[in-house]
Amino acid sequence: MKNGHMHGWFHITFPLSDPVQIFLLTLLIVLVTPLLFRKIKIPGIIGLILAGMLVGPHGLNLLANDVNFKVFGSVGLIYLLFLMGLELDFTGFKKHLLQTATFGLFTFAIPFATGFYIFHHILDYNLLSSLLIASSFSTHTLLSYPIVRRLGINKNTAVTITIGATIITDTAVLMVLSYLSNLVGQKSGLGIYGVSIALVLLIVLTLWGIPRLGRWFFKANKGDSQNQFVFVLTIAFLSSFASQLFGIEPIIGAFLSGLALNRIIPASSQLMNRLAFFGHALFIPFFLLSIGMIIDPVKIFGSFASFQMGLILLSIGILTKFLAAWACQIVFRMTSLQRNLMFGLSSSHAAAILAVLLVGYRLELINEEVLNGTLIFILGSCLVSSFVTEKYGKKLALTEPIAETPVRSIPERILVPVSNPETIPSLTELACLMKDPASNDPVFFLAVGTDEDISSGRIQRNFQTVYHTVVNLGLEREMVHPVTLVDVNISQAILRSVNELMISKIIMGWSGSTGTDFLFGKLRDNVLSGTERMVVITRLIRYLSLKGRMIIVFPPFAEFESGFEEALGTLYHLALNIHRPMIFSGATNAILKTESFLKEARPAIEYHTFPISGYPDYEQIHNMLMPNDLLILLNARPGSISYHSALENLYKKFFKDAQPYDVAVIYPAQQEIDPAVFISQLETIGNGMVPQINRFSKILKKIINFIAEKVARRT
Repeated sequence: MKNGHMHGWFHITFPLSDPVQIFLLTLLIVLVTPLLFRKIKIPGIIGLILAGMLVGPHGLNLLANDVNFKVFGSVGLIYLLFLMGLELDFTGFKKHLLQTATFGLFTFAIPFATGFYIFHHILDYNLLSSLLIASSFSTHTLLSYPIVRRLGINKNTAVTITIGATIITDTAVLMVLSYLSNLVGQKSGLGIYGVSIALVLLIVLTLWGIPRLGRWFFKANKGDSQNQFVFVLTIAFLSSFASQLFGIEPIIGAFLSGLALNRIIPASSQLMNRLAFFGHALFIPFFLLSIGMIIDPVKIFGSFASFQMGLILLSIGILTKFLAAWACQIVFRMTSLQRNLMFGLSSSHAAAILAVLLVGYRLELINEEVLNGTLIFILGSCLVSSFVTEKYGKKLALTEPIAETPVRSIPERILVPVSNPETIPSLTELACLMKDPASNDPVFFLAVGTDEDISSGRIQRNFQTVYHTVVNLGLEREMVHPVTLVDVNISQAILRSVNELMISKIIMGWSGSTGTDFLFGKLRDNVLSGTERMVVITRLIRYLSLKGRMIIVFPPFAEFESGFEEALGTLYHLALNIHRPMIFSGATNAILKTESFLKEARPAIEYHTFPISGYPDYEQIHNMLMPNDLLILLNARPGSISYHSALENLYKKFFKDAQPYDVAVIYPAQQEIDPAVFISQLETIGNGMVPQINRFSKILKKIINFIAEKVARRT
C-alpha cells in the first residue's frame, strides 16, 4: 500500500504533505540520527543518508522527494561546496609548496587515470561517464584529521602536505565537473574553448571582485554581525547564480566564493562559527537526506550488481590513494610511516564525492548502480581511513621527539564545577591544594542552573560551602572566585567558561551514569571531547590532610602525551601541600622521565618508583593500596597515544568498588589545534571504529529486512 493515513485529531497522510509535519519529522531525524550513530562510531553523514533511505519513497514513504525537499537539498549542496572553499587551509599549502603541489598532483592524477581506464576500457562506460566517475576517486575529505590532532602530530610534514593537497584535488575535480556538466547539459551552447573562457572569467571575477567587495562591506558594517552573515550568504548564492549565467554548474560558483572569502573571514571568528553552524545544523543535513531518498536500499543490498559496484569503487579508491602516497614517498624520500599516514588521511571519501556524483546522476551521466554503490564506497573508505590513520599515526607519534616544555604557556587557572553539596568540600580542598603557589589567579568555582535555582538560593548556599571549606583550610576567601551561569546544558556551560576564563585545568566530581547518557553522552565525555585542557575526575571520601601516600599509576606511552609534564607538575604541587610521599608505578620510560622531572624540582619531595611492564590490572593496583592512600590514575582521551579502552573499564572499577577508595583520574592536556588549520569538517570520526563494524552490520541488517518487508507488502 503506497499511501496511508490516520483519522481523528491528527489527520496525518503519508507521505507527509503538511509543511509543519515535514519540517518536524526532518528536524527529529537530524537531531536523533547523529546521536544514535555516534554510539556505534559510524559517521553521522552515513546515518543521515541511511535515514533518508528509510523515510523516503523507497523505504517507509514518510517523506516524498518532491520539489520543496529538492529545493532544500539543492541549497544544502551549494552551501556544502561554499563551506569547503571557505574552510580550506592555505597556510599548510604555502609552507610546503613543492611537496604539497606534488602530492596534490599525484592524489588527483593517479586515481583519475586509473578510474578512467577501468570504467572506460574495461567496464565499457561512455567517455563522459568515465571521466565523471574517475574524477570522484580523486576527491578526499579529511575525516580522520581529529585523530592526528589528538595524537599531537598535526604539525608533521605528512599531515601538512595532505591538508594542502586538498585544495588542489577539490579544485581540479570541480573544474572537471564544470566542463562535463556544460558539455552534457549544453547550457551555454559553447564548445570546450568557450567553456574554458567562461570558466577563466568566472574565476577571475570571483577571486578578484569578491575579496574587495567583502573588505569594503565588513569595514562599512563593522559590528553588525547580522548584516555580515546575510552578506556572506548573498555572495555565496550570487556566485552560484553567476556560475549558471556562464553556463557552469552552480556549485562551482559556490566553491569559488568560499575560496574568495577564505582570507578575509578569520577561521576562529564568530562569523565563521555562525556560517558553519547554520550549514551543518540545517541545510547540509537536508542535502544528505535528499541523497538517501534517491537511493533504493533493496537495490543496494538486494542487487548483486550494486553491491559489486560498491566494491569496485572502494577497491579503486583505496588502491589509487595508496599509490599516490607511495609515489610522493619515493620522490621526497619520506618514511613509510609518513606514507601510510598520508594514505590514511587522503583515503576517506564523503562530502565532495557526494556532490560530484549527485550532479552526475542529475545529468544522467551515471546510473543508479553507481549512485547506490557510492554508499558502500563512503562507508568503507571512512573505516579504512580511520583505522590506518590511528594505527600509523600512533607509530609516527612515538618516533617524534618528546617536548621538553609543557604544552601551554598560559597561566594556571583552575575551574571547579559545583552542584552536589556533598562533594563540594572535597572538590574545594583538592583544587586549592593542587594549585601552583606561584599562580596569582584564584580558583574559579562554576555553578550552572536556571533562574529558579538562583532565586531559591541553592547556588548561593553551594558557594557558602566553598567559602567555609577554604576558611577551614586556613586559606584566604580571595582564593575563590564564584561564577554563575544560567544554562540548561551543563557541559556547554563548562566549555564556555573554559574559553572565556582561559582555564588550564578542570576538576570535576565522579557523577556515575544517568538515563540520558545513551543519547546525549556523559557529562565527563562531553567535557573531554570539547576541550584539550587537563581534566581531573575525582571521588574523595577522606580529608587529604590525613596521613597516607599518593599512588600514581601510568599507562604505557604516557610520557608521549603533550600534557604529561603539566600533569607531573600538578601532582608535585599536591604532594607538596598535603605532605605525602609519591609512589609511581608504570612503564620504564614514563618512570625515567618522572624521575628526571622530580630531581630538578625544588623543594625536593619524597618519591619511590616501581616500573611495570604492560598495562596495569585491577589486582596489581589493588594490592598496592593501603588505608588512607590517594590513588591517582593517568588516563587519556580516545585517539591519543596512550589511550586504551581497557583502561576505562579498569578505572571505573575503582570508582564503583565497594571499598571506599579515594580516587582521581587525570586526563593530561592535549596539543592545541591551530584554528586556522581546521574549523569544522562535515564529519568527525573517532578512533576504534573497526571493532564496531559487526555491531553496525547487525543493526543495518535489521533495518534492511524491515524495509524489504514494507516494500514487499506494497508490491
